[in-house]
Amino acid sequence: MTFGFAASSGGSSTIADRQGLSRPQFWFSATPTVRYPATAPHHPSPVATPRSFWPTVSLPEYEALKKEAEARVVSHRGAETARATLSVSGVRHHDLRRALPMRPDSIGRAPQSVDTTCVDPPSNVTPPTVSAALPFPGSGFTGTVGTWDNGSCPSITYSISWYRYSSDGSFVVVQGPRSLTQDAYVASSQDVSFQLALHVSATNNVGSTIREVRFPSCGVIVNRPTASTFRGYLFPGDCRPAGGDFKADTHIAVGGAYLAETTNAYWTVFDKGTGGTPSGGHRTLADFFGYYTKPLVDSRVVRDNITGRWIVTSLAQAQESPSVSKFFIAVSQPGAAVLGPYWVWSINANFSGTDCPDFPQLGQDSNSIVITMDVFSNSTGCDANTHGPYKYAEMFSLPKTQLYSGSFVRSGVFPNLARSLAPPIVLDSNPNTFFVSSAITGSSLTLYAGQNLGDPARASLGPPVAVPVPAYTLPPSAATCDPAHTNPKQVETLDSRFVNASTQFGHSLWQVHTITDTARGGHATPKFYEINLLTNSPSQQGFFYRNSTSDDWNASIASDLSYDGFVTWDSGTGGGSSSCANPQIWFGDRQATDPPGTITGTGSLFQSAAYYAVSQSQAEFWGDYSAVSLDPADYGCGTYRRAWVVNQSVVKKVGPASDTWGSWIGAMGIC
Repeated sequence: MTFGFAASSGGSSTIADRQGLSRPQFWFSATPTVRYPATAPHHPSPVATPRSFWPTVSLPEYEALKKEAEARVVSHRGAETARATLSVSGVRHHDLRRALPMRPDSIGRAPQSVDTTCVDPPSNVTPPTVSAALPFPGSGFTGTVGTWDNGSCPSITYSISWYRYSSDGSFVVVQGPRSLTQDAYVASSQDVSFQLALHVSATNNVGSTIREVRFPSCGVIVNRPTASTFRGYLFPGDCRPAGGDFKADTHIAVGGAYLAETTNAYWTVFDKGTGGTPSGGHRTLADFFGYYTKPLVDSRVVRDNITGRWIVTSLAQAQESPSVSKFFIAVSQPGAAVLGPYWVWSINANFSGTDCPDFPQLGQDSNSIVITMDVFSNSTGCDANTHGPYKYAEMFSLPKTQLYSGSFVRSGVFPNLARSLAPPIVLDSNPNTFFVSSAITGSSLTLYAGQNLGDPARASLGPPVAVPVPAYTLPPSAATCDPAHTNPKQVETLDSRFVNASTQFGHSLWQVHTITDTARGGHATPKFYEINLLTNSPSQQGFFYRNSTSDDWNASIASDLSYDGFVTWDSGTGGGSSSCANPQIWFGDRQATDPPGTITGTGSLFQSAAYYAVSQSQAEFWGDYSAVSLDPADYGCGTYRRAWVVNQSVVKKVGPASDTWGSWIGAMGIC
């Protein structure tokens, strides 16, 4: 949702015990209801409205910072004479596959026929569908085309061809043309990084093509054979028109056979092997939680890999009343698979009575589910673009013993914390649970240690500790390829907050945020940190990006039990039609033996089929977060050595604020 921030945090001092540990200031309780997402009836969902972005500094100061950052990029571009690209390691790159019903996109041609009665394909055409992909390498993709009937247009002949588009926009006919019938295309091992599309041509009675309609895939197939024994996958997640909601806000969790994705619209389950969605595995957030009063946004999902429980959260975008702002937590019941049934708790997140909650994040330790939120004042409302000044971040924890038994829950809330506080995903039984925050600009991070978070009566939070890091600043906006705008820097890269949960294991805490990389001329660039929790200092840190001129943002990171790291991010290169590239999804990894501060195994997961058509003069939303989730399965080299990533793309340009958004899911691994 990301309201933004118009004022610095304030509020009263925390209650502290003799050891300097803060105690909860607000208390709440809730009783669950039962939801059966697999059989829930469909109800219309409220439409989510995008909120304006505001920083924690004042708006004029924020705009000045952005302009300064963007000026550095323009100056840097003018001085460039060459572009350096990152070397790509082939050892840990990943074969990928996808499966998706294709979507129509007309390509107009001037009518040249004598017969103009049937310029468009007939209305009873069955659009093409794509079946589950087969394993790469080798034959890896099949698509089945429905039967087309020219109906009352006997003088028009339709034929089909399969086209393969490369990332540079070039294409070749890989199969056809042939008469209209059911058909399929099977990708070969020579097909590398392409977008598959079906072309249907309408030819008139004198042999002239009067219309050609393209049914493109939602993205690309990437076949990248490697020396690794791992075969990864690429398939689409939520693919839908943006409408009034500008961003997907993608999140993911992985289990043994399935993975679950949440966006600002849906909860969806996918088969890890085929990319298919089982019956009952695709629901609106409203249907999933059984709440239809206000739009639900900012959803996230995690899996407890010890118990096999799935946890899903979402926030109502608007308050029901000045005293009520709903937040929902769903937990799968004992023995239930990802499809449910679930218990659902409804919590009034207006804890102080004057709160407007925003940007909830979800984490867990061995004993509790932990939630953090930003809090604004609701003095001027809490709906769409209306809210008061920023107050603080807050945290609360929910005991797993209560959640996993479907019990009445009671917990306390810790307010007055540093902005956009990120919770952890804790991979061990460490008694301390660490939370971390970054400022808009600064030279340190802020760290808190939680204790006994699974026991509301004993839960406490230590005082903030500064973690010194090199100075960082607000990132500039990224480029859009929209030719209607002379200023290409129109994609909002958010601010320098941590947008997703950290990974905590042993004495390490892993995080990433997007800041300004002065060494690259001031481009928006992700930077990751491995924080040593014994010394409160970075063990390693480093930037990663696509190439020397790219804009890179919306990054997430996770680390496994061997201290390997996995990342995903979005990337684009702007500056006019000759150098502009549509937004891309990238991913990468690092092994513990790699040089400190480096992400070495990078690669492109997907390139958007269209540019982002912005509608305003200022930079616009892209998305608030992406996600990386460790795979709990053991593939012969230990658990968590593979990870799944989800990020967003632009599938098709429809018009300002109406682009078709897509989320793409891919897997990668060290072994």
